[in-house]
Amino acid sequence: MKNLREIVFKSLVEHLGVDPKMFSRIEGNQPISIELQNGEEIYVDLGEKCLQTFIEIPIRDIRTVKMKANQLLEVLMEDDQLFLNVKKDKILIFTDVEISTASVEAELTKRFNLFNKFSNIFYPSR
Repeated sequence: MKNLREIVFKSLVEHLGVDPKMFSRIEGNQPISIELQNGEEIYVDLGEKCLQTFIEIPIRDIRTVKMKANQLLEVLMEDDQLFLNVKKDKILIFTDVEISTASVEAELTKRFNLFNKFSNIFYPSR
């Protein structure tokens, strides 16, 4: 079985083109935290039968969540394995990726892309 570092490395470097130097401090199956430009963080942890992943998006003003609700729902409907939790200062989107899937890296890449869409709702790319 592949370790967490191998799975995340392949998803980010080979599928999404992230610089491999970013992985110098990641070892074995330790949980991984990836910080994005606007303070968002993606967490990946290896459970017994799945990769547990979530993104934490900081919210400066809770009213923006109400204004962006339609966009949030559109992205949520793209994958029935996503779960949303809204707190007063952040949004959390959770998902699990089955390890038994032959293309676990491709599934993780798909989820990373969805996390990016959520992030872009609140912090559009320039």
